[in-house]
Amino acid sequence: MMMYLLWRVLTGRYSEITLSFLIAGHTKFSCDWCFGLVKRKFRKTRVDCLADMEKVVKDSAKGNIPQLVGNENGDVFVPTYDWKSFLPQFFKKVVGIKKLHHFYFHKDSLGIVTLKESSDSEEQFQNLFLAQPSPDQLPPLVKPDGLSAQRQWYLYNEIREFASPEVQDLVAPLPSMPKPSRGTAQFEEDEEIEEPPPKVVKKTSKAARVGEGGSVETPDAGTPLQDGTVPTL
Repeated sequence: MMMYLLWRVLTGRYSEITLSFLIAGHTKFSCDWCFGLVKRKFRKTRVDCLADMEKVVKDSAKGNIPQLVGNENGDVFVPTYDWKSFLPQFFKKVVGIKKLHHFYFHKDSLGIVTLKESSDSEEQFQNLFLAQPSPDQLPPLVKPDGLSAQRQWYLYNEIREFASPEVQDLVAPLPSMPKPSRGTAQFEEDEEIEEPPPKVVKKTSKAARVGEGGSVETPDAGTPLQDGTVPTL
């Protein structure tokens, strides 16, 4: 994120940016309240497709404005760029970022970021500049791969029946490609098989472990034991 904010300042998109993080233990703020309203509406609403979820967000509160990044047909409304491979050619990473809470970027400070651990801490400075990015240069677009054949068949065979009839062909249509069989290159394991947890064996005292085969026998009070003693319970 720091590289991206610095890129926006050095390419003239912003003149300055101030970013502050909440301290641990005090991370509740107004956005949590908005998400809570969405959850409340979602519990009482049938959702079969992305359009249904968009309506849930919109109807949950006036301040909640939904924005789909794409739809079931593969249309992209919000493009995604490969910032992870693009930005490191222009900037370095912030050192010791986990203990810092305040960051300040300015267009006249060529790659220098002002840092503070807390609001009343002394200012620190780090130079992250490696090269000047061009304002017109953008990272390559990341195109969604879409669902694999195995996933499409899973939705069609296992999920389609739970969707409303009017949207079944939208969320789980009949795949146009043949169903892959196990062992082929198109077949992928959706979930790794987890080993069952080990059995927990309860420990018992030596006095209680009487008999063979792990059986537990508790002698009655007053019954002599093999050594001639009489237990008292």
